[in-house]
Amino acid sequence: MRHQLAVFATGDVHTGFLRLPAGDLADVLLPLLGIDGAMEVLAPHIVQLPGGISDSDRAAKLADFAADLIQCEIAEEGVLSALEARGEEVSRRPDADPRAVLLVAT
Repeated sequence: MRHQLAVFATGDVHTGFLRLPAGDLADVLLPLLGIDGAMEVLAPHIVQLPGGISDSDRAAKLADFAADLIQCEIAEEGVLSALEARGEEVSRRPDADPRAVLLVAT
């Protein structure tokens, strides 16, 4: 399981859906275990936190995010295709969704 790590200007550490205040457990776990190790240790406890969302709500949110992402990638590919049509040289991201590339190309 891979997780992205972002440190906010406030010093908070944000990993996926979990936000840990600066100076807390994150300062100890992240250097020792890395982000994936820390998430593995914390994951069983996260589900017990109050105010979490249900599995079905989480699945629905992830589906919404995925739909938004593909729309953004289609728009990105549209811009790249327009630049190519004008004779500009473009470089696509290696992780570009092939569905977006092929949809715009057709």
